[in-house]
Amino acid sequence: MTQRNELARPVAGETAAQSEVRRLRSTQIDFAVSDRTNMALAVFTFALIGVPLGVKVSRRETSANLGLALGLALGYYFFTTAVGWLDHHPEYRPDLLLFAPNLVLFGLAVVLYSRLERR
Repeated sequence: MTQRNELARPVAGETAAQSEVRRLRSTQIDFAVSDRTNMALAVFTFALIGVPLGVKVSRRETSANLGLALGLALGYYFFTTAVGWLDHHPEYRPDLLLFAPNLVLFGLAVVLYSRLERR
């Protein structure tokens, strides 16, 4: 049985408030583990995006690529911070929502690589 199931399972003689505290603590632990994993994957994802944006085609596109990369990094930071606000709402599964920005950026990296190959 997984750690999450052990912490979320009700204990005999436990009140509803104690059960809710146990469930909230389980969610916070899962959120912390997912946050650490998400940050490790973010390095890989940003590296995948940085390669096609760093390829110099002309000076004009290089500054536009820098602006795009900065906007993506700020958007990533904002979204992960916004998901962090949900750590007290286990019904939204914030531990899984943390991976959404990485998935979106990974999809964008695939699109950028396909555009790079066409040139």
